[in-house]
Amino acid sequence: MDDCASSDEDYYSPSDRDSLDGLENEDSDLQVATSKGSTAKVITRESLLAAQREDLRRVMDMLSLREHHARTLLIHYRWDAERLLAIFVEKGKADLFASAGVSVVESEDTGTSVSSSSTSVCDICIEELPGDKMTKMDCGHAFCNDCWTEHFVVKINEGQSRRIRCMAHKCNAICDEAVVRNLVGKRHPDLAEKFDRFLLESYIEDNRMVKWCPSIPHCGNAIRIEDDEFCEVECSCGLQFCFSCLSKAHSPCSCMMWELWTKKCRDESETVNWITVHTKPCPKCHKPVEKNGGCNLVSCICGQAFCWLCGGATGRDHTWSRIAGHSCGRYKEDREKKTERAKRDLYRYMHYHNRYKAHTDSFKLESKLKETVLEKVSISEERESRLRDFSWVTNGLCRLFRSRRVLSYSYPFAFYMFGEELFKDEMTNEEREMKQHLFEDQQQQLEANVEKLSKFLEEPFDQYPDDKVMEIRMQVINLSVITDNLCNKMYECIENDLLGSLQRNTHNIAPYKSKGIEKASELAVCWNSKSSTTTDKCLLFDCGTSGKRDRPFSFGSSDDSGCPSPQKRPKQESFGVSKLIQFLDMNPTTITNSASRATTMLFSNAGINMLDGNFVSKICLNQNYGSKLMHHQSLELSWLKRNGSWMDLVWKTPKSIRSVKRDGEFKVRAFTEEQEALVVKSWNSMKKNAGELGLKFFLRIFEIAPSAKKLFTFLRDSDIPLEQNPKLKPHAMTVFVMTCESAIQLRKTGKVIVRESSLKDLGATHFKYGVVDEHFEVTKFALLETIKEAVPEMWSPEVKNAWGEAYDQLAAAIKSEMNPP
Repeated sequence: MDDCASSDEDYYSPSDRDSLDGLENEDSDLQVATSKGSTAKVITRESLLAAQREDLRRVMDMLSLREHHARTLLIHYRWDAERLLAIFVEKGKADLFASAGVSVVESEDTGTSVSSSSTSVCDICIEELPGDKMTKMDCGHAFCNDCWTEHFVVKINEGQSRRIRCMAHKCNAICDEAVVRNLVGKRHPDLAEKFDRFLLESYIEDNRMVKWCPSIPHCGNAIRIEDDEFCEVECSCGLQFCFSCLSKAHSPCSCMMWELWTKKCRDESETVNWITVHTKPCPKCHKPVEKNGGCNLVSCICGQAFCWLCGGATGRDHTWSRIAGHSCGRYKEDREKKTERAKRDLYRYMHYHNRYKAHTDSFKLESKLKETVLEKVSISEERESRLRDFSWVTNGLCRLFRSRRVLSYSYPFAFYMFGEELFKDEMTNEEREMKQHLFEDQQQQLEANVEKLSKFLEEPFDQYPDDKVMEIRMQVINLSVITDNLCNKMYECIENDLLGSLQRNTHNIAPYKSKGIEKASELAVCWNSKSSTTTDKCLLFDCGTSGKRDRPFSFGSSDDSGCPSPQKRPKQESFGVSKLIQFLDMNPTTITNSASRATTMLFSNAGINMLDGNFVSKICLNQNYGSKLMHHQSLELSWLKRNGSWMDLVWKTPKSIRSVKRDGEFKVRAFTEEQEALVVKSWNSMKKNAGELGLKFFLRIFEIAPSAKKLFTFLRDSDIPLEQNPKLKPHAMTVFVMTCESAIQLRKTGKVIVRESSLKDLGATHFKYGVVDEHFEVTKFALLETIKEAVPEMWSPEVKNAWGEAYDQLAAAIKSEMNPP
C-alpha cells in the first residue's frame, strides 16, 4: 500500500475546499499527488556509480585528493563524508590520513615502475630485477610486479579488496586501486572485474545510510537516506519497509519490539504456555494430560495413573486421604504462584494479540473495499448531479488505511511498553499504570474514529440523493482530519511521555508523517566523462534472458567474502592451494620445531608476522620446502587460527587442483587401553545428548568454513536457518555417533568400523564431493571443540589426544578408500 498525505487542519467546515490538499491515498491506485523533494533516493544499477562518484568528488574537491585516496578515506569512515570532514577540521590532515592508511606525502611517481636504467632487489622474493619489473606505491615501498600481483590476488580472494595494504613490514598504507587493477588485469581479467565490483558495492555494503531493498524477489534497487536511519521508506518497486531493521513498516513499534512480537507470534510460545498451565505430562508416555474432574488421581490414555499434585506415578487404588501408598509431601506455594503467573501472562498476551489480529484483518478487508468504493465513485460521477468532485472518497480511504495500520501496530507496542519484559526496572508500578491509562485513552479515541470512518466509507452513497451524499462527504472529511491528528498525538505521546528517557537509543521509532511513508525518488544520473575510469565498466548486476535484474551478491559489512546470490552465475577460478604454494615459495618462511612448540613466520597483511604455532599438529610439519615453506596444510591451519578466513579460501579451491595426501596402504595404529577408557567414559556421558551435540558439531564446522555448506545438497540452496533445517540435525547426529562409536571399537576390533555405512561408501562419497586434507582437519578441530564443551569436567590433554588419535585413524581409513569409481 502506498501512503498518503493529509492536511494540518484541525477541523473542516462546509466553506472549505472539497479536497484537502495533500491528503493522498495509502494505495498507489489512489494516488492524488506525488511527493516532491524526497530525501530518500532509489539507487538503481545505472545510478550506483553516479552516487558513489558524487561523494568521491565532494571529498576530492574539499581536500584536494586523488580519487584513490578519497575512496580509501570514505571506506574507512563508512562513506560518511560529514564525519570525515569534521575529523579533518578537528584533528587535521595528518591524523585523518594516518588512521585510514593514506600516505600524507604523495609521490608523483606512485604506481609507476622504478627507473629502468637501474636494478633493484625485491624484498619479498629476494631477486634482483630491472626497474621496469618493479612498482612503487604511495608510501615509497617498491616490490616486483609478480609479488604485487600474487599479493593482490590473495587479498581479493580473501575478501579484502576494499582495503589492500602494502606488503612492507608494519606499513599500513592502502594500495592504489589503479595499480591493483592494472597488475591483476594483465593475468586475471575476471578477478580484476571482481575487484571493481567489490569497490562499487562498498558504497552500499559499508554505507550506514544506504541499504538494499529487502523485496523478495529482489527488485535490484538500493535506498539511500539523508537524515535519521530510524525511518520508513517506500522503494520504487512498491515495498514499504523500516530502513533500520529491513522488516516491513511497523511503527509505532520499535525494531526490538517488533522483532520480539513476530518471534512470539511465529513460535506460538503462548500456546505452549497454555499447555504448561492446564496440563501435566504423563510420567510414562510424557504426553500432556488435562484434568477434567475433581479427583487428584489422574489416568492417561496409555493406562498410567499418576498424582495430579506432584506428577508422580501411582497405583489406581485410592482413598479420601491417600492414593495407592503415595504421598506428595507438603504443599508448595511457589508452584501455585508460577501457575497463576503463567495464566495471567497468557491472558494478557491474548488480549493484545486478538486486537492486533482484528485490526490487521480489518486492514486486509478494507483494502479489498477499495475496488467497491472506486466503482461507487465511477457510478456517482456518471449521474446527473451537482456533485462532481469525489476526491474526498479516495482521500478518506487513504486516511483509513494509514490510521488502521497505526492502530494495529499500537497493540504490540502496548504489550511490551507496559509489560515487564523490556522495562521492568525502568518504571515503578504507579508510573506504569499512569502511562498505560494515558496511552489507552488516546488509543481508544483513535479506534472509535477509525471505526466511524470505515462505516461511512462503506455506505452505498452511489444510491443516495445529493443531500445525503453531502452529509456523508462532510463526515468523511472531518473524520479524516481527526484520525490524522489523533495518530500524530499518539506518536507524540509515545516519544515524549512514554519512552521519554527510557532507553531511547534502543527503542527509537520512525516518526509519524501526515503525508504517509515517504516514497523514495530515483537518483538522477549525472555522468562526468573526465572522471571516468575502468570502474565504469564494472557490472554489479547480471541480467538473465528474462531481462530482469538478478539480486546482487550479498557481502558482509566488514569484508566482501559473502555467499553469492542463489541465481546461477559464471564460475570464477578461485586461488587454489597449488598457486598458493607457488606464491609462498617466493617468500621467506622459517620453521623451527621443538617437542612443544612450532614458531612460523608467515606472509600476511603487514608483511612478515610472528605466529605462535602451538596448535600446529605434528603431521603438518612432515613436509618442509627448504627454509622457505612448510606444508601448505599447516599454513592454512595457522591462518585459520589467527585470521579466521583462510580456511574459506581453501574450501573454494577448484577440484582440479585439490588433492588428498595418502601415505601408502592404511594400517591401524595401536590404540592403548588408557585411550580406550577415556573415550568410552566421555562417550557414555555424551551419548544421551547426541542429537544436540551432533548439531553443535556441524554448526561449528560451518562457523569455521561457511563454504562447507555447499557440500550438502539439502543446505546448498536452502534459505532455512541451519538450526531449523529438518535434515541437518538427523544427518549431524548420524555422523557424530558414527565418529564416536568408531573410536570406542577401535582397540577391541583392531580396525576402523563405521556405523550404518562402510569405509568404501564413505570414501566414494568424499571423493565425489572433492573433500581434501584441509576438510578433515577442520572437522577434527570442530569435533574436539564440541567434545571439550560437552564434557568440560573430563577434558584433559590425555582425553584430547585419545579422541584426536581415534579421529586421525578414521580419517586415514576414509582417505584410503577415496578412489575414482
